[in-house]
Formats: sequence, C-alpha cells, structure tokens
Amino acid sequence: MTRTFLHLALFALLASSGVVAHGQESADAADGPQMWGVELEPTTDFPDGKAKYLQGEADSVGQRFKLEGTELDQPILVSVLTRDPADKVRVRIAKDDWDKPERDQSTAGATRLDFAFRTFDGFKVWVTADKPTEYQLIVWVGDPVDEPLPAVAVPASTFVEKPGASGPSRGGVTFSPLELALAGALALVLIGLVVFALMRRKDSSGGAR
Repeated sequence: MTRTFLHLALFALLASSGVVAHGQESADAADGPQMWGVELEPTTDFPDGKAKYLQGEADSVGQRFKLEGTELDQPILVSVLTRDPADKVRVRIAKDDWDKPERDQSTAGATRLDFAFRTFDGFKVWVTADKPTEYQLIVWVGDPVDEPLPAVAVPASTFVEKPGASGPSRGGVTFSPLELALAGALALVLIGLVVFALMRRKDSSGGAR
C-alpha cells in the first residue's frame, strides 16, 4: 500500500511540476509513430550524469524516442511510470531496428518498468498501448564508470564463492561494482525526483500567495 501511494505521489508531482518536459521536434510523418530526439540536460540534483523527464499519452501507434552519443562505460537507466497497475504500456528498447528490440516489456501489474544497461552510440525507446494511456519516461545517462571488462577466459575456481568474499551476493554470485553503481544511481534518481518536485511545488505555491 505504501509503495503504491509513493508511486502515485511521484507521478502526480512530476505531472504538476516543471520537471516534466516533452521531447524535441517530431521527425516522423503525421500518420506514423511520433518520434523525438532526446537531449539530456545536466542537473544539480544528479551531478553524476544527465537526465530528461518526458510525459506523453501512448496509443497503438505509439511514440518513439531516440538518444545518440552514449559510450560503453556509461551506465544508462530508463524508467517508465503509469498511474494504475491496470495500465498496459508496452516499452521496447531497440538498438538499430525498431521491430527487433533488445528489451520488450509491459507495465501491466507493475506501474513501473526499469531498464539498466550500457550501449555504444545511442539507443531507441518505443512506447505503445492498446488504448490511450498516460505515462512518464525518465532517461538518465551517468558519467563514465571506470571498471575494467572481465577476462574472456577465467579459472573454474572463480565460479565458486570463497569464504569471506566481499560485496552483496545473489545465489552465490557477487554483485559487480557496476551493478552496485547502477542500483545506487536508480535510487538517487527516484529520491532526487521526489525532493526536487516537492521543492518546485512548494516554491510555486508560495509564489501564488
């Protein structure tokens, strides 16, 4: 119950504040999917990267977003929020071909989808729904993370967790520093959004008096 309330509060705060902005100019024909180029902006709330907050209404044709210029050492977070668990917004993350997405999930029953990944030279996001449904999209690209890539060939002994191994683990597999950084970044983004939206809302209310 508390989690649902906080989610709805976050959605409402984003919608009522100046945080949410629409994407840049449409690039597709009027009878095709709308498409915008996403231009990230630095914010004082998230000093370790750049972000963009977007709001739209998905339908069966959908809305498409394209971000360019990412690097392999940059953590990327894409979140889609809806108002109600009954909302069914389909989100596809594609690299090159819109019809062959790398990720393809629905918000049905969850009200929020989070994608954490890394990729070179940009990616695409396609948001659709069977019926007109409001949603909000958050894109965050972090500063480069200095983590060496793992060796291609490793000894079999490395697959067995040794006693006293450091770092949180899941089923005997230790989280890498990058995974911990991504999880921490997501928590920072969501907390920062709530705090920033509350401050904007408070300032707006104060000015109206």
